[in-house]
Amino acid sequence: MDRIKSLFRNILIRYKIIIIYIPLIIIPLLILGWISNYIFTEEIIKKTFINVQDDSSLILTRINGLIANTESCANIIVKDMNGKNIKSLFEVQDNNEAFAFEKRREILYVLNYALVIFPEVESAAFIDSHNDIYYTSKNSKSSLEPAIDSEIIKKINASNGVNLWFPMQRSDYLVDDKNEAVLMLGKKVLDIDRGNMLGALILNINESSISSIYDKLGTSKGGNYFIADEAGKVVSSKNKEELFKAKAQELTRVILGSSSSLQKTVYVDGKETLITKTPIEKMNWTLVNQTDLIQLTSEIKKLSVITFWIGLTCLAIALFGGSMLSNLIAKPIVKLTRKMQKVKEGSLDIQYDVDSTDEIGLLASGFNSMLERIRSLLDKIKEEQKKKREYELALIQAQIKPHFLYNTLDLIYIFCSMGRNKEAQSTTKNLADFYRIALSKGKEIITIEEELKNVENYLSIQRVRYSDIFDYEIKGEETVLGFDIPKLTIQPLVENSIYHGLKLKGSFGRLLIESYIEGEDVVIKIIDDGIGIPEEKLKTVLEHDQAERQSFGLTSVNERIKLYFGDEYGLKMESIVGQGTTAVIRIPKQKEGRQTSV
Repeated sequence: MDRIKSLFRNILIRYKIIIIYIPLIIIPLLILGWISNYIFTEEIIKKTFINVQDDSSLILTRINGLIANTESCANIIVKDMNGKNIKSLFEVQDNNEAFAFEKRREILYVLNYALVIFPEVESAAFIDSHNDIYYTSKNSKSSLEPAIDSEIIKKINASNGVNLWFPMQRSDYLVDDKNEAVLMLGKKVLDIDRGNMLGALILNINESSISSIYDKLGTSKGGNYFIADEAGKVVSSKNKEELFKAKAQELTRVILGSSSSLQKTVYVDGKETLITKTPIEKMNWTLVNQTDLIQLTSEIKKLSVITFWIGLTCLAIALFGGSMLSNLIAKPIVKLTRKMQKVKEGSLDIQYDVDSTDEIGLLASGFNSMLERIRSLLDKIKEEQKKKREYELALIQAQIKPHFLYNTLDLIYIFCSMGRNKEAQSTTKNLADFYRIALSKGKEIITIEEELKNVENYLSIQRVRYSDIFDYEIKGEETVLGFDIPKLTIQPLVENSIYHGLKLKGSFGRLLIESYIEGEDVVIKIIDDGIGIPEEKLKTVLEHDQAERQSFGLTSVNERIKLYFGDEYGLKMESIVGQGTTAVIRIPKQKEGRQTSV
């Protein structure tokens, strides 16, 4: 070992680098290639499963909607058939040509009108109790005559008026295209008043209407959606050649193996395949997605090949370039690495002396600039945190004002002395809740619901004190209540409206707080009909150097919002002298985002 160490120490540095570079390049490259291939493959499979599951849910929703709409169409037709005008046509025994024409016109109107409302239904047919056929199909009447003696009509006639779904099939009658597979819904049309049979209704849904949903919603790469029935046969597929045929034995076993949703990797025809199935309970069907794993991971294999050739190229370059390396490059890199290690250990008060303008010099200069920016950013963060705490403490101090507390306690005392215990209890509860939320256990961010509750506690106390001066209303969308807001954002604006707007008005006023969602933002408005703010003062009311005490709360609210959410958010004041003032708060829709304590 000593000989090896001595021999290695005496080798020129270029050969040392070559000797070290060979394992440093080959081994990590092999490990990286294998790990990256494994991770990417697993990640792609995982994301594919998730995407297929989402797509399957959407497809299932669309199919269930199509089925529900078809049943609704049948129910509407039955209802319309029981209309006074049409039902009377069934009761007339005379069957002259004019009457038959009128009857056909009315019935076809009902059928065609229902198809307009429900475009999912391709065609409809009605066979009355006299075996007269009324149809919307484009086929000739002769192609519809066999329907009268078909098993479908017999089953419908034997039913009690419930919706009957018949298996996906190709039919020689009651369809537009004999080569098109259709899903049929049959329903016995009964006279609602008398209970006698008016006829049998058939609604057709083309298989292509179902399979077209896959093209619109099926987004998984290399995936193939199809629907199988309880026997494992394909009843809907983009590939029409698969219809009414069974899939491979391995796939059929998965389809029939469980009635619940399933995600599994199996071998189909010798190929590893991702299978996702979702039951369609209404029809006893199974929605299946079949994705070829080889096709899914084809890009990864290309990447592996590219990585392999890049590795060989890098190895060749390393072997060739290793002999050209010298202390001129090695020493500055080592020196820079040591500096970076100190930074990693937490020392930022260091400087790398740049004595060259080559790549190492540029790297060192960038390193120095990076440290300077880090130090600057840390200082900025400290300053922002300091400002946040200052504004927070200032707002809390503003709420714990002696005169407000004393006045409220005096009010409680008066209620107690007058025997108005219920009012005293309510005011005490409001005061306690107000300070509880104002302190919020040190949290700076609370929900809008909590903030509005705090404001309502404050207003409940103030309305008792100033019942002859103002009344208030809080309204808004419930969807905004769960979003975040810096605490004590709305209350200072409400206080400003009371003391500097409504109280000075000289007549009874109103205060309105409303909140709603606008795009990706939450907007909260505090509207009063007080004395308003002069235009000159309104322009400077939110500026930092505003010295007046009454505007401190407005400036604090505005600055705190900007510190938490960015300069694009904040407070905007709108006012008309003599008419009132509106304070508009705009914050992003954010939940549990920045509940930090300084």
